[in-house]
Amino acid sequence: MASLLTLFMCFTFTAIPFFSPVSAEPAAKTYIFRVDSFSKPAVFPTHYHWYTSEFTEPVNILHVYDTVFHGFSASLTPSQAASVLQHPSILATFEDRLRQLHTTRSPQFLGLRNQKGLWSESDYGSDVIVGVLDTGIWPERRSFSDLNLGPVPTRWKGVCETGDKFTAHNCNRKIIGARFFSKGHEAAPGFGPFGGGINNTVEFKSPRDADGHGTHTASTAAGRHTFRASMSGYASGIAKGVAPKARLAVYKVCWKNSGCFDSDILAAFDAAVSDGVDVISISIGGGDGISSPYYLDPIAIGAYGAVSRGVFVSSSAGNDGPNGMSVTNLAPWLTTVGAGTIDRNFPAEVILGNGRKLFGVSLYAGKPLNGKMFSVVYPGKSGVLSASLCMENSLDPHLVRGKIVICDRGSNPRVAKGMVVNKAGGVGMILANGVSNGEGLVGDAHLIPTCAVGANEGDAIKSYIVKNPTASATINFHGTVIGVKPAPVVASFSGRGPNGLNPEILKPDLIAPGVNILAAWTDAVGPTGLDLDNRKAEFNILSGTSMACPHVSGAAALLKSAHPDWSPAAIRSAMMTTANLVDNRLQPMTDEATGKPVTPYDYGAGHLNLDLALDPGLVYDLANEDYVSFLCAIEYGPKTIQVITKSPVNCSMRKPLPENLNYPSIAALFSTASRGVSSKAFFRTVTNVGDANAVYRVKIEAPKGVTVSVKPAKLVFTEKVRKLSYYVTITVDSKNLVLNDSGAVFGSLSWIDGKHVVRSPIVLPTLRQSSLVVNSQFKMEEPDPLELLNQLEEILESDPLIDEIGFIHPSQFAALNEDGTPSTSVGSVRKSTFDTLLWSRDHKLGISTKALFPLYVAAKNAFVEAYKSYKVYHRDDKNASACSSSSYFSLESELMKHSRALLLLSSDFGTAWNSRKLVLSKKQSFSMFMNELIFSSVILSHSPKSEQAWSQRRWVIKMIAGNCSNLQEIMERESELVKKLAERSKMNYRAWNHRCWLVSYTSAEQVLQEFNKSREWAGLHVADNSCFHYRARLMLRLFEESQHSKDQDASFDPELHELLKDEFNWVEQMIKRYVGREALWLHRRFLLTCWIRYFARCDHDRFLPPNYRNIRTVDIDMLIDNELELFYSCTIVPDSYFEDYRAQATFAATYMVWLKKQLSGALAIDIQKVETSRLKSLITNECPEKSLLWNSLPELCESTQLF
Repeated sequence: MASLLTLFMCFTFTAIPFFSPVSAEPAAKTYIFRVDSFSKPAVFPTHYHWYTSEFTEPVNILHVYDTVFHGFSASLTPSQAASVLQHPSILATFEDRLRQLHTTRSPQFLGLRNQKGLWSESDYGSDVIVGVLDTGIWPERRSFSDLNLGPVPTRWKGVCETGDKFTAHNCNRKIIGARFFSKGHEAAPGFGPFGGGINNTVEFKSPRDADGHGTHTASTAAGRHTFRASMSGYASGIAKGVAPKARLAVYKVCWKNSGCFDSDILAAFDAAVSDGVDVISISIGGGDGISSPYYLDPIAIGAYGAVSRGVFVSSSAGNDGPNGMSVTNLAPWLTTVGAGTIDRNFPAEVILGNGRKLFGVSLYAGKPLNGKMFSVVYPGKSGVLSASLCMENSLDPHLVRGKIVICDRGSNPRVAKGMVVNKAGGVGMILANGVSNGEGLVGDAHLIPTCAVGANEGDAIKSYIVKNPTASATINFHGTVIGVKPAPVVASFSGRGPNGLNPEILKPDLIAPGVNILAAWTDAVGPTGLDLDNRKAEFNILSGTSMACPHVSGAAALLKSAHPDWSPAAIRSAMMTTANLVDNRLQPMTDEATGKPVTPYDYGAGHLNLDLALDPGLVYDLANEDYVSFLCAIEYGPKTIQVITKSPVNCSMRKPLPENLNYPSIAALFSTASRGVSSKAFFRTVTNVGDANAVYRVKIEAPKGVTVSVKPAKLVFTEKVRKLSYYVTITVDSKNLVLNDSGAVFGSLSWIDGKHVVRSPIVLPTLRQSSLVVNSQFKMEEPDPLELLNQLEEILESDPLIDEIGFIHPSQFAALNEDGTPSTSVGSVRKSTFDTLLWSRDHKLGISTKALFPLYVAAKNAFVEAYKSYKVYHRDDKNASACSSSSYFSLESELMKHSRALLLLSSDFGTAWNSRKLVLSKKQSFSMFMNELIFSSVILSHSPKSEQAWSQRRWVIKMIAGNCSNLQEIMERESELVKKLAERSKMNYRAWNHRCWLVSYTSAEQVLQEFNKSREWAGLHVADNSCFHYRARLMLRLFEESQHSKDQDASFDPELHELLKDEFNWVEQMIKRYVGREALWLHRRFLLTCWIRYFARCDHDRFLPPNYRNIRTVDIDMLIDNELELFYSCTIVPDSYFEDYRAQATFAATYMVWLKKQLSGALAIDIQKVETSRLKSLITNECPEKSLLWNSLPELCESTQLF
């Protein structure tokens, strides 16, 4: 049985204790709270005053949301958060989440011309306000000039927020507003005060852009015409955004090297809508690649609030293609944009020694190779993965010096690979795609001569190298080429469908230019964004769906200007129904990765065509009520919907199918498990925005095995803005159905009047073939949370041996139920509902992520009520005695049952753990204590770093330690559990701390066994300080046992001496093998301390600290010579100056300074060989890692106390 933990995890709930736990209060986190705004008492003038009044002590409220979302975010400890959660006005809460950016000729390629068409009709987007949520802006760029622009629109209510190197003068009639949002970022663990906050050396605490991404996207959407634009001579010409006269409002939510936090993003949405923007462009997505349900996705929630107020929101589809189901930003009110190429390229070629030419791309602008041939090598030929990828410290200078190196794409940044080659002495690089990237190429502004080639070309070069010991090559660069064919093609990285949440909604919606896009850039970093790149560039060329999104944002601004009465849905419909399906050869579009034809899963409705979008003829419009009906249709409950829509909803009167949302595409889900013929009907409404008198006739393109009928087949309009509806019936004959590779078939439905072609793609995904089963397909009633909780607790009672739990995406339940047993029988109504939410087999429990929210609410409420009742009787002995024994036992049983369910969903809910301690302490039952160990191990199976679960285990062991005959057996199982969970969750210091604690309950024999067994694990995880700390704890225990068993005059233990010597030699080998690993140097410091304390002997006792003088065995001079030899060997930095070697030298020097301080007298002679200036130089040299060694150096050097 595969581990449930390998299944797709959508999200987990944060534990929030109601009362202070026994252990220390955990650190504060940022929580976002959705509040029922209608509950605000009239006595409070603002929501802020109301929120702050609920806290009994001052708290750090980060943002108050009152436009697109009602609620607030705050940095709270769990106990503080608990007081908020108990408030009846709280509808939902979720933890702050880190997100990432989805990182000119394109206007002409989109069909925009100066004298006619959409630019002319819209006056270049004049006075439409585009809000850009990104990394800020570099306002001095010519692209943001306000020359000849009119006054700022009077409806604008925003501000120009000042800050670091950004003043009010940086705003103008083009950049009419600018704000920055950093509170969520600064409050996040690892990013705030303990993580350094905003790093002023690389960032600006202001709207100024230190990254470049925001400047690029803003100028793409609405940059002014800029003459003589280029990136180091590439793509030279006139740069211009899609809507050159649109106004820009900048909202900085993302920070260099740190990403973007949900709490800040939501605050920016709130501000943008309140400020009066017309369009929002957000090229941001989930940093973990997971699409959360809409009610847990602040981008979806913020976008709904914006769209409900008439603001168009465009978002990027993500850069995880060409894999299926990789598209992000899935909410149907978002316009989700994938990326395509344009007809401009930057060709380069590799010429091999045998004369063969292989073509690729490059933006290298430095000194060319001028046709000179160089030896060419492939480091991956050795079979070492890191060398094939040209990762840091992976290349042998003797192999690559003076040669062109072929590096595989992946893992580390593309340009950084070239710097690795350069450091090792290489003269150039060939960057070869792998299978996943196929033939999709991205141009980069490399710092050494480089050509990127596709997978086929890369394989050809590698084959040439293998067959020719004297293989040679050169690289030529050919600048900029216009008119490339085919174009557009779907970019290999562009996020692909199907929609992983609701496949009834086709995503992406469309594609737009997103490959090699020229746009404005910041002065804060070079065009590569690397710290080593000091070049300044007014413009840069980037690729990504981040670049495609602002093209659609600018297009929406143009359409809004030309048609101010159009809704966001109408604007999207105009783009989708007029999109191109063919390239500039008039052939069907292809995939950059494979060269094969693409489908709507790749391009949505097609490629943006603004020539036609101005006059689409018909549009598929949507109002807020339509989206609410859709949320009811996918079976969100009223409270869940209110999290998104802000208003209470009654779904009882609206239960349409989700596929009947009036979307410009049609997706019908059919199961291939059915045999014969099956049908589905759909309903759509179109609005006439073309000529008042028009007759449209339907045209169907149906795939093989599918019949599509439309009634009526003709739509007759006699006035503009009139709405007409039609029905579509799709019939599938499973015997004749021919599925695409993606497990779907595709067709189209078009309405044609002789002037317009209003086309909608038809997508028929199949459930079994694609293993795609989502909550909207279940067609089930929204589960009652209490019934759901009862079912979960019934499963837990019926199978006390459950040893693992997993949270499962709904799409996995079909596969589970095909070869497994559904959840244990409910024995009553709605069994089919629970079979899609809960699953158990072979002592494994699976919970659908769809069920987590209602389960958590029900379990929390049930636990709180049970705990309150139990405390009444537990606190008062009279009540307890007056109460019947059965009633009191029933209270205990209820408390244990509900706390168990709650902790499975929220592993660090401290009050629930504490309540279990109360019951267990009273019962003093050995079997209950053992069951608690089993239960906490289940919790750790899905939350291996749960502080409260580990604490509970220690408490239980303490309770049974004095009266347990098989304690050592329990200790052995504990040790194995730690090892298992440490493998599952790397750097799990809580697990290793638990293992350290166990040492005090372990026999000397077991300690020695543990010490020997843990070496293998430590050798595989040389960067894990926790494991080495554990080995140090074991060794100290062995020394303690030795001291207790021998009198002080005979304290020398030869076995311990050999053990320590062996550990010393092993660590030295590890230091030399794994260069620059801090944990190894820390461990060696500990070992040397033990050596001196327990085995030191020398002729210079007067130089030793007093606490060492009574122990004599080994000549310390030999030890000093060995350490000096290690120091010299580790401070030799190669010419290539590898980063890890620099770190190694710094660690060695710091170690030597520490040792000198400990034994200054004994080292007085030999230490003179090491110049102080050299030590200082090595220690202060910049290192790529944060070092505990040198951060603690001043404190360590002030003291000679080693323990």
